[in-house]
Amino acid sequence: MGGQEESAAGHESSMASAMEKLGPSCTQDETSFQEFLKTVSAPTEHTVAEVIAMITSNSEKGKPGWNVTVLVDGLVVANPALDWHHVAGQLDVPGFHVPDAAALEMLMRIWRQAVSDTFPLSSLVGGLWKNAEGQLSFLRQATRAEPEVFSWAHAERRQEAIDGLTNDKSSIGTSNSCWLCLDLYSTLAALAASGYEEDVRGILEHPLKVCPEVFLLGAATVEGDWGPLQADVDALCSSYLQTNSNSGVVLKRLWPQNRDLVLKCMVNMQSKEPTSVARLLDVCQELRALSEVLEATSAPFCLELAALAARREYLNLEKWLCDQFTTRGVSFMQASVSFLDAKLREDVPPSTHGSTARLGISVETLAVFLRVLAANAGEVPTDTLQQLKLVQAVAVQAHPELATVIAEAGVMEAFPQDVEEEANAAFQKMYQGELTVDDVISLLLRYKSGMEAREQDVYACMVHNLFDEFRFFYKYPEQELKTTALLFGKLISHKLVSSVSLGIAMRYIHDSLKNDVSHKLFMFGITASVQFKDSLDQFPTFAQQLANHPVLKEASPELFKAATLAVAKLSKEQHATAVSAPQTAAQAEPVARPEDAAMNGAAFQTAMPNAPATPNLLFSTINAETLEQAAQANECPAPEAKTVDKVHFYVNNLTSTNVDVKAKELAGVVTSEYYPWFANYLVVKRAAQEPNFHPVYVLLVDKWGDKVLRQILVSITVHYCKVMLHSKLLKSNSSERTLLKNLGAWLGKLTLGCNKPVLQKHLDIKQTILSAYSQGMMLPILSFVRNLMEPCATSVAFKPPNPWTMAILALLVEIYNLDGIRTSIKFEVELLFKQMDLLVSDVEPSTLIQGLPRDTDNNMDFAAAKVSASPQPASRTGDGSEQTQPAPALDPSVIASLPNMAVINPQLSMVGERLELKSLLVMSLERALVEIIAPVVERSVTIACMTCQQLVSKDFAFENDADIVRKAANTSVTGLAQSLALVTAREPLRIAVTNNLRSLLAQRLEPSALEQVVTLLVSDNLDICCQIIEKAAGKRSQQELDERMAQSYAARTKARATGQMFRDKAFADNRFIDALPEVLKAKPGALTPQQQKVYQDFAAIPRTAASAQQQAASGRPITSETGGMDDAQQAQVRSRFIAWIQRMEGTLARANSLGAKTLNDPSAADLKLVVSDVASVPASEIQAIEVAKNIFFSKLYQSPSGGKLSCCAYAGSLVALRDKVARTLPSEAALWFAQLPDDVRGLKDSGEALIRTGLIPMRDIDTVIAKSLNAPRYQPAAELLLGLLQTCVLGSDPCFSTADIPASLDILAKLAARVNGGQGVLALINQARQVSSARGAAQPPSAQIPAIARPQDAPHLVPSVMKAFDQWARLLEENPADKKQNAFIKSLRDSGLLGDDDTNDKFFRIMTQLAVTHCLRSETQIAQGRPGNFNFVAIDAHVRLMVTLVVHHGGGKDMLSKILGAVATCLFQMAEDRSSGLSGRPFFRIIVGLLAELSPLESVDETGYEYLQVIAGFLYATRPQRVPSFAFPWLQLMSDRRFMPPLLMIPDQSGWPTYIQLLLSQMQFLEPFLKHAELTDVIRLLYKGTLRLLLVLLHDFPEFLGQYHFRLCDAIPVSCVQMRNLILSAFPRKMRLPDPFTTDLKLNTLPEVQYHPRTSPPMEKLLPEDVANEIDMFIAGTKPIVTVKELLKQRMARKGDSPGAYHIPSVNAIVLYIGLKGLQSQRDGPQKPAHVAGFNTPAIQLYAALLKDLDPEGRCLLVNAMANQLRYPNAHTQYFYFAVLHLFESANDEKIQEHITRVLLERLIANRPHPWGLLITFIELIKNPEYDLLNHSFTKVAPEIERLFESVARSCTSSGSKSDFSGQT
Repeated sequence: MGGQEESAAGHESSMASAMEKLGPSCTQDETSFQEFLKTVSAPTEHTVAEVIAMITSNSEKGKPGWNVTVLVDGLVVANPALDWHHVAGQLDVPGFHVPDAAALEMLMRIWRQAVSDTFPLSSLVGGLWKNAEGQLSFLRQATRAEPEVFSWAHAERRQEAIDGLTNDKSSIGTSNSCWLCLDLYSTLAALAASGYEEDVRGILEHPLKVCPEVFLLGAATVEGDWGPLQADVDALCSSYLQTNSNSGVVLKRLWPQNRDLVLKCMVNMQSKEPTSVARLLDVCQELRALSEVLEATSAPFCLELAALAARREYLNLEKWLCDQFTTRGVSFMQASVSFLDAKLREDVPPSTHGSTARLGISVETLAVFLRVLAANAGEVPTDTLQQLKLVQAVAVQAHPELATVIAEAGVMEAFPQDVEEEANAAFQKMYQGELTVDDVISLLLRYKSGMEAREQDVYACMVHNLFDEFRFFYKYPEQELKTTALLFGKLISHKLVSSVSLGIAMRYIHDSLKNDVSHKLFMFGITASVQFKDSLDQFPTFAQQLANHPVLKEASPELFKAATLAVAKLSKEQHATAVSAPQTAAQAEPVARPEDAAMNGAAFQTAMPNAPATPNLLFSTINAETLEQAAQANECPAPEAKTVDKVHFYVNNLTSTNVDVKAKELAGVVTSEYYPWFANYLVVKRAAQEPNFHPVYVLLVDKWGDKVLRQILVSITVHYCKVMLHSKLLKSNSSERTLLKNLGAWLGKLTLGCNKPVLQKHLDIKQTILSAYSQGMMLPILSFVRNLMEPCATSVAFKPPNPWTMAILALLVEIYNLDGIRTSIKFEVELLFKQMDLLVSDVEPSTLIQGLPRDTDNNMDFAAAKVSASPQPASRTGDGSEQTQPAPALDPSVIASLPNMAVINPQLSMVGERLELKSLLVMSLERALVEIIAPVVERSVTIACMTCQQLVSKDFAFENDADIVRKAANTSVTGLAQSLALVTAREPLRIAVTNNLRSLLAQRLEPSALEQVVTLLVSDNLDICCQIIEKAAGKRSQQELDERMAQSYAARTKARATGQMFRDKAFADNRFIDALPEVLKAKPGALTPQQQKVYQDFAAIPRTAASAQQQAASGRPITSETGGMDDAQQAQVRSRFIAWIQRMEGTLARANSLGAKTLNDPSAADLKLVVSDVASVPASEIQAIEVAKNIFFSKLYQSPSGGKLSCCAYAGSLVALRDKVARTLPSEAALWFAQLPDDVRGLKDSGEALIRTGLIPMRDIDTVIAKSLNAPRYQPAAELLLGLLQTCVLGSDPCFSTADIPASLDILAKLAARVNGGQGVLALINQARQVSSARGAAQPPSAQIPAIARPQDAPHLVPSVMKAFDQWARLLEENPADKKQNAFIKSLRDSGLLGDDDTNDKFFRIMTQLAVTHCLRSETQIAQGRPGNFNFVAIDAHVRLMVTLVVHHGGGKDMLSKILGAVATCLFQMAEDRSSGLSGRPFFRIIVGLLAELSPLESVDETGYEYLQVIAGFLYATRPQRVPSFAFPWLQLMSDRRFMPPLLMIPDQSGWPTYIQLLLSQMQFLEPFLKHAELTDVIRLLYKGTLRLLLVLLHDFPEFLGQYHFRLCDAIPVSCVQMRNLILSAFPRKMRLPDPFTTDLKLNTLPEVQYHPRTSPPMEKLLPEDVANEIDMFIAGTKPIVTVKELLKQRMARKGDSPGAYHIPSVNAIVLYIGLKGLQSQRDGPQKPAHVAGFNTPAIQLYAALLKDLDPEGRCLLVNAMANQLRYPNAHTQYFYFAVLHLFESANDEKIQEHITRVLLERLIANRPHPWGLLITFIELIKNPEYDLLNHSFTKVAPEIERLFESVARSCTSSGSKSDFSGQT
């Protein structure tokens, strides 16, 4: 049997082998193949699979093909039973291989010839093949194949398409849908785990570039992991955890699919980049998964996340910590203590080497942690408890305000009394000499290692007490302090302290050494440090600080020597580590010891890092590691320390103005023997890192005048240039590139700039460039060369056409012309040529690079050929392959002009020069444009051309003139294409530019500064990119549409030439045209003006942000992004502006010659006219802003030559622009003033002129000057302020007072008090304040503080409150986190502003009036008829002060009542003064602010509920009836989510009575308008708002509406049917309403009808006692019906009105009382009626009697009152249901039946909802034949009425009604 199988196998295998030998010729025809088949056995599935494998493996592109038809047909004939699906499963044979796309196509042709079905994917991805290489080759080709060749769309297991992706990303990945197949991922993961990770990675490159979102979601479905490729999947997932345009879409799908992956990536991301926790928290919020993430992650991560979440008020941290301590136990508590330990160490100011950036912890969060840990301290081990105590000590020192929290917790002082006594006794013996320091150390060592808990406590207590005493060490006698220092140092040397305590000890010693040498604490630090001098190498940072200490060498040579040796030892270790592991040198550290763990964060690191963390380049120097190491190797004799200090001092204070003096001083202290040292210092420490000071340093060398020094400087600079040129980090480290560039600039200024050559033997520039080309490092090298050669442009000897210079330029041109060279390299070349004032085309390229080899691996000079991230249109070539069409290229002229177009915000001027922001920005913009422009333009142009072609062809179907058609077509397609391009490109552009800038600046800026810089750059330059894409889209669209319509144009031209009438048959005869409205149909002849305007308006579409804002503000159409002007118009504006400037300068010169001082001088009359003429220059407000900006920066603030008169003139021109053209100019000018450099802003004449115009509010000027005074360089701002005080306050023509600039004056006074000679400044400030006060007192009180002071107020009360208010506002800016502000509140009480009730009332009233007045005066109008914008700064400050008093200073609800009373008083007063003109927004802001701060956060917050009741009282006092103009804010406040829900959720429903009063107030205010149908637009809007409020109550609080339905119905007019229905539809949330359309629904069988609902008011309070008694006696049978009936009719009538008028609340009360008494008597009676007929009770008889006697109005009101009780199933509904039906059935008068029917029908034909009881009552009337409703005459009085009843009857009886009602419920 085995032999037969082998034989069969041999025959089968021989078929494939035989065919391979014969080749494709054996299948050239059927005869040949049949002859061949006779020579082999009948083919089996395995044989056929081998044949297919052979053919596929040998079907590479270009080889002769097999005849598939002959092959398949022959095999089928030879074996008709072949199972081709089994054949597919047998393809796993040795030798199977799919080498390329042609082979795959051959395979699929065989399959399609054999089977009409799709290829079974289970054969390919159902599991691993034995021939794994063959399977991989199949997968590689199948995943990249077109769907026509190989489709994956029929996969059984597939993920859903991803909708909502941006950036034109496909929702299915690739066109063949392969990456939606889940089995593909499982197979690839298994292959990767089997050792084929590189092959799998090659397959995955395509989806990772084209559809990473689809791939990630598919990869996440793999069970297990991806083995070696799991890191790649994790990295991809992490990229979407970061900011990504598609993050939201991907993560929402990924989170429920694979939470473990997301959680793992979150933890890894935070561990690598701690600051990313902020982004991760945002992700958790977006996914609504914060709780799950916190529960599922490890302690370090979840604690970090929870701390930030609590800071943002996303998490109740205290509750969460308690829960975690309970569930996770001791380990989580220990982790929490360690977390606080690390956080507190981060709070310590970092050392010079920095550390990893992390997010700090707020004081509030820290307090919560400490409080909860203290509460659970009994659960933690002893060592953790000791650590907690030390953490508390550090916390108190870092944040003294936490002392109260820790004192209340009690853990800090948890040592027992006997432990404290023993610890103190040991110290006492030591100080008395009974014990030596070594004895105490031995004692501590024994206690620390002891096994008893008490000994551990004594040890901890001694260490704690010693540290706690540090604050008093300065008081110790010298001997005791020395003893303490010995103990301190030996604690460290004997390793008795570690972790937090070690960090504290080291910090205390470090702080002591900061004191003066003569200070006691300095000797304490020296003595303590000497004790562990032999182990200083364990504390590298501390050792470095000791070695660098300026006086330590003289104070303690022994300690200085030890520190120097430790530093040298560490340097050797670091060098060895760097040599052994160069790639990780930046992070290398010596092995950390366990006891040094605390040193990493407490300013004393365990090791000195080789490469410190990237500092904030705005405030620190470059990382010069390579340069510093080279400098250490360059040994030069150094002068003594005093000389070094002097040199440092002189250079630090070197400026261009004092360079002569400093050069002489330096020449006097630096002798020639120390020139190499000085040159080394100047190059490494200064020139290489401070490029902005190069001109000053070159000037220093010139002034020094020593040729030897210059030669040494050149030599050393060249040496370091070579060091940097050979640095291995040039490619990867931006700091290295910056250093090289700076050295090049320095060398160029030092040599070429001074007409000195750079000798070839020292530095061969051309060879350096050629080497860079070969090594792929041209980008940093060309930047170096450019900076080196910049001075050639101004050099006498080396400027072009110098041969040396031209040779280098020729080489650069050759590089510029290389194919594929990166744009950034071209940019460097273009920049150098521009500086040389040359064009690249002006220089003939060299031929030096031709044939020169270059590296291809990781070559960053040439753009790699890669798949575009954006889809490009493709076409089919002759062989069926795709060929990408050329994308719309970015115009080279645009690229060349980008540097001129790019905008750098003036705020970034300083950092811009340092970081070369301009070049980086241009690079980012270019990259974004290149990436975005192709797909956007292609898509926009295609859509626009198709649309406009159809539109134009239809409209101009009869137009002969081709030019008219072409003009209309070009206008429309340009406008449409540009608009589409802008809409499509704007957001992708923003994202692309942002990402590019982040990547370029990430290594140069700290994250916080990075975001600010990127945001400013993007916002300033986004419109530029949009305009470029718009122009490209417009140009391309015109070209394409002209091509599309070329034949149409030609036909028109031909028809016109022959004199024939043109007729476009395709549109004129189109049958769809006939369906168009008449106005849209094409007609012979020209278009009408209205039709022509359509095409003209295409040019008026506002596209860019600027034009859109302009149009919105002015209401005028803007025809382009330049304010509606074409190029000619813009040129006209420019020429007008230049002409005006020339006139201005000429007139200024004449006015100055005539002696004019101001614009008001007679001799300046002509100048005044010219100033006013500036308003005629701009054509729009946007142009006016640009003109003003030019005047502001280039004329007003550039040292105007005309002096004060020039400043006044140009400032006056700004005012003229503001008054006539640019209303928004003041806000813009305030921004410009803030952006001015400090030196420029200090121009006194310009500042005075600006202030006198009043263009910028003084508060803005005060803010800017105060900020400048707080800066290190405060001198310009101080000089400006002093000058303004002398001229504008104390001068003869004052224009402001000191009250206008309080912040600036306070800071200036503090500065003056600190410096010598500041008494004169203080005197000037006091004099200015006195003069301002006297001037203010001379004004009438109304002019100072209008409508705030009252006669009974003290004279200086209001100014005092104003001053306090200003001080409070400044405190909030300086320290917003301090919620208590104890010092300020104390000052208020001490000054008498706060005290008794009367004083407090005055204070609150004045504060409120000041805040509201400030807010109202700040209103800026947006547009006519629209509300303006308010500045709420004062309002918010007022709210913050009130909250501080109420919450943090014991004010409570009583003080809140007084505050709100003051607010209400102010509101009433302003409402009376302003009548309907009152703006309630300031008062609305006050209450919203109070709600935000005081509203209860939890259900147990009783204090919060009390505050809500007080606020509710304020709302009732200010209800709309009293303050109608406050109605809208009032309604919004009473429905606020922080007011209504918490108030209604107060336990025991105690908030309900309060809220019903507010709701009734709203109803009563609306009642007169609704009753008389006087619905103006305003009232209609208010009514809609009330309906929405009721809908919210119906949804969230239906029990509230149910309980108060009676009182609400009393307040609603009868005509408001929908509002009444809405209230009566409320039913308890726990109840499920029965379907009212259920057949044979019996109300009395429902269990709910046994329950009596709660109503308000209760029955006994419905009616007066006498009326209620009369009804009671009648129902009891002791009173005749006539008497009661007459009494009730009298009570129903409205007194004083006409006889027919009724008092509706009385009617409602009487009806409800009768019903409730009837229900009570029925319940107490012997039996309960089960149907209508048995319902003839005394109460029903009384209803019937009233119906009979009342007039029609009274009947309707009575039935309405009964219908008000037909609600959800309950006892009341049941009673009134039977009552209404009985009254209808027993009525002898059809009028009564008509009134009952009318009331019910009116309510049912209104919009839903409909009350359940009302529905079942009317359904019963219609369906029950006993009532015969539809046959009554009143249902047939008119056809309309009859149809209405028939319609209602059908809706009540049809099945469709059921679904309607169920939807309603």
